[in-house]
Formats: sequence, C-alpha cells, structure tokens
Amino acid sequence: MIKLSEVVTIILNWNNSEMTIKTFENIQEIEKDKTDFIIIDNGSENNEKEKLIEYARQNHWKILKEDDEISEILNNEKDKNANVILYILNKNYGYAKGNNFGLKLADLLGYKYAIIANNDVILEEEVIEKLLQFVSTNEDICVVGPKIIGPTGERQGPFFKPNLFSEFFYPIFFFWIYPFYRAFKSFLLSYKKIIFPYRLTGCFMLMKLDCMRKINFFDENTFLYAEEPILAEKLKSIGKKTAYIDDIYVKHFHGSSVIKYKRKKRFILQLESNLYYFKKYRNYGKLKLFLVKVGSYYKFIVLTPVMDKIRNILKFIKRKVR
Repeated sequence: MIKLSEVVTIILNWNNSEMTIKTFENIQEIEKDKTDFIIIDNGSENNEKEKLIEYARQNHWKILKEDDEISEILNNEKDKNANVILYILNKNYGYAKGNNFGLKLADLLGYKYAIIANNDVILEEEVIEKLLQFVSTNEDICVVGPKIIGPTGERQGPFFKPNLFSEFFYPIFFFWIYPFYRAFKSFLLSYKKIIFPYRLTGCFMLMKLDCMRKINFFDENTFLYAEEPILAEKLKSIGKKTAYIDDIYVKHFHGSSVIKYKRKKRFILQLESNLYYFKKYRNYGKLKLFLVKVGSYYKFIVLTPVMDKIRNILKFIKRKVR
C-alpha cells in the first residue's frame, strides 16, 4: 500500500496549474518528508490539465483518473514508492466534492491524517508537526489549523458561529458595530494560543480521517462556500471539536483560488450555500432565512462597494503623503 507517511496533503486544482505546482513545491520544501500528496485536478480545461500531467510525469508521480479502479493503486507493487498522486477528475465538482475524492482515496490508502490545502497558500515555517502533535493527543479534536495571514498581514479567521447578528444586523449596522466587534474579537483571540473556535478558515487545516469517515466527509450539496460551518455542525453531531493554534501560521492569498468566477457569480454561490447551511444544519425557518438573504444582498449591493471606495481613498491618501 502507498503510505510513506501518516499524513497526506490534498491540493485541489482548477485551471491554475502553475499556482498548484508552486504550492506543492513550497509545502514539500518546507515540510520535507512529513507529508505525502494527493493533487486533484477538478475538471480543468485541457491545457491546464496537461501542464499538471506533464509535471507529474517528469517527477514520477502516480497518475490516477476518476474512472480508474482504485484497487490498482492498493495492489500494484511498482507504485508503493509513489508518495504523490495526481488524481484527474472528469469535471469541476466544487470544493466539497472535489476534496472528498482526495479524502476518500487517502482513507482507502490507510492514511490517518489529511491536510486540506488551497493552491493559494504559502508556508514560511514548518507547521505540520505541531498540528499533528496537538490533534493526535486530543481525542475530542477532529480538525486543527494554524493562524492564517492574508497578503497584507491581516488575520483570516478563526470564526464565531454565524447567526442573525452576523448575517443581518452586523452588515446593516456595520459602521456603528464594527469598532466594538473588532476590539472584542481581538481580545478573545489574544487570550489563548490554542482556542476552540466554531470553525477555521478552510484554506489549510489538518483532520483525522476516521472522524471524517464517521460524518461521511464534506457535505457535497454545496459547490463553493459554507463548507467550514457545515463541517463544524457535522463534527458537533459526533461530539468532536475544532482547534486553532495561534503561534504557527500559513500565508493565504485569499480569493486567488476563486477569482476566475465573476463577483456576482461568487455572491450567488455563497448565498445559496449559506441558505442551505442555515436551513439544513441550523433549522432556520422562512423569516430567519429571509433576513439572512436581506443582509447578504445589502452587503453585496451597498456595504462592499462603499467599503471598497473607502479603502481606495485611504490608499490614495497614503500615496500622496509619501
């Protein structure tokens, strides 16, 4: 059986092979032999897919297609030293189902832990050993992640449990609430180095595969967005928690992995996923779902454009001052 490590890192690619290869090489260089890899091509266009296939052949990866028999990998002696698999899917299944192909394959291959890594993350320090040490010694923890730093140094997550305050009142009354909310959140995050948030940022997280198997992995009814809060609710159903370690970090160039979708398309995908989450996993009725929808449209139509203009003005002022 292919298993040089207890840990495998799953990287999902869609029409951005260069970024995926860069992320793979970065993690491999930083973490050395601490992880194997499953690189999943999620239905990319032929030219992007061929770039990955060519790179895989040059580096002697095992190449697997969606319609292949998985048993070939499990039983083929010559593949036992292959610690990187390129898994070619027939179409773009989205984040949840695309990653599930990797998680289920990793589970079949006998790995104990899997890392879900976006192809727009960069490591500047080793993180796997600390994440692994924590999750392996805490029975009630299923998923753990490091601090996530954005391209301009801002912290991305972890996140509180979403509700009507976050989805309706916060965007509607943003300019009155924001200063107090930001101070409160900063205080909570600075209180401990290891905390147990509702959910993590899904761009880089390590998970126990036996846990994921028990909850039937990610819910495949969303194409993009809301995967992490849905995962939080599924973990809660089996008495498991999520952990966050503040003194190690990963850089995330947020949005690079979905930027090829237009802004309106991203909004619709996120709204559909959020409504699905609130309805199925939080039992929201028609009125609450309506308020979530109102808050989402207000943020999309009013708040985000206003905030973008304010940021651009501040950038212009900074340039003039310099």
